[in-house]
Amino acid sequence: MSMVKRFAVGSFAAVLLMGMSSCSQTSELVGSWHTELDVSEMFNSSLIAQMEEDIAPYFSDGTFVLGIDLVFSEDGTYQKSINDEEMTETVDAYKEYMVSAMTSYFEDYLADNGLSMSVEELLIQSDLNLEELADQAMSDTMINSMKAEFEGKGKYKTEDGKLFLSMGVDYEVDPAVYDTYEFDGETLTLTATYDENGAVEDEMITSLYPITFTKVAE
Repeated sequence: MSMVKRFAVGSFAAVLLMGMSSCSQTSELVGSWHTELDVSEMFNSSLIAQMEEDIAPYFSDGTFVLGIDLVFSEDGTYQKSINDEEMTETVDAYKEYMVSAMTSYFEDYLADNGLSMSVEELLIQSDLNLEELADQAMSDTMINSMKAEFEGKGKYKTEDGKLFLSMGVDYEVDPAVYDTYEFDGETLTLTATYDENGAVEDEMITSLYPITFTKVAE
């Protein structure tokens, strides 16, 4: 399984699909919502897990932010998706970060080994192109695969500060799986996530909370 798909399946996709349902219709949430979720630590960790030990430290501080659009309809259904424009900006910025990180690695490699050549000369000699390597790591196929894991729709309900989402329009919400939330009319903040075992304690997931969505003007 690719790094990006493993990340999507095993982390934030679980956040959006894990919680959120109830027993009463939710009129207060009807409308479009948006959040910019910083998943940098999670994304960097997934990337580093596939790297050699000597290069991994150079990829510890990259920034990866997901723009998430969430729409609640009056008929009790919701739809979630990745914001395409923001995803393009995030991916392009991360590619630049990867090139910079790899350049720093090779600079230190040359210095540590007492080699009197530039990074450019090393890359030519090794027939390497850092931009191409970054493009391969963040390919359209991988990005589209990740987006597909996040996009979807289903049923939603709320009750007593709990938000429940079903896994699809053909499924009912699971009363044991939900997110607690706070709502003030213009912001929707998911504060914690629960499953059949109680509060989810996975640090990769809990580190994302609270998640605050802002109401999008119609």
